[in-house]
Amino acid sequence: MIQPNQQSGLLKNKIEESGCSNHQASIFFKEGLLSFEPDGKEEFEVYEIEELRFLKCLFFDSGLSSNLVKAMLTKLKKPYCYSFEKIYWDYGIQDWKELPQDIDDYVKDNLKDIIIDNIDVYLESVEDDDLKQLTIIKDAIEDKLKETK
Repeated sequence: MIQPNQQSGLLKNKIEESGCSNHQASIFFKEGLLSFEPDGKEEFEVYEIEELRFLKCLFFDSGLSSNLVKAMLTKLKKPYCYSFEKIYWDYGIQDWKELPQDIDDYVKDNLKDIIIDNIDVYLESVEDDDLKQLTIIKDAIEDKLKETK
C-alpha cells in the first residue's frame, strides 16, 4: 500500500513553497482534505507543504473534475503528502500505483511486455530515416529465429 511521506524538519517553510495560495489552502481545509488548519499559520512543516503541493496539482492544475479528484483521494491515506515523482494514477485500474524505484531494473524485468505492448506505437512513429534501424531489428529477429530452428 502506498504510504504518505510525513517528514518533519528543522526548517519551516512559507506557503509559497507549495505553489499554493492561502485561499486555495483554505478551500482544501473547508473540503476536509488537509490534515492541518492553514488559516493564520505562517510557517509549515515539510509534509504540510508536500500535502498542499499534491492537492494543488490535482485540484487546480490537472483540469480534472473535483468529483473525480475526490474519488481518487479516497484511495490514499491522509495526510496527502505524496509526490508525483513516486506515484501515479492508473486510469485502467482506477487506482494509484507506485513508480518503480530503479527504472533500469524495471525495464529489464519487464522488457518483453514493454516491447509487445508498445511495438504498434513504435511502428506508427517510424519515419524514412528510421528504416535503417528497422532493418537492423529485422535482421536480429531473423538471426534469432534461425538459431531456434
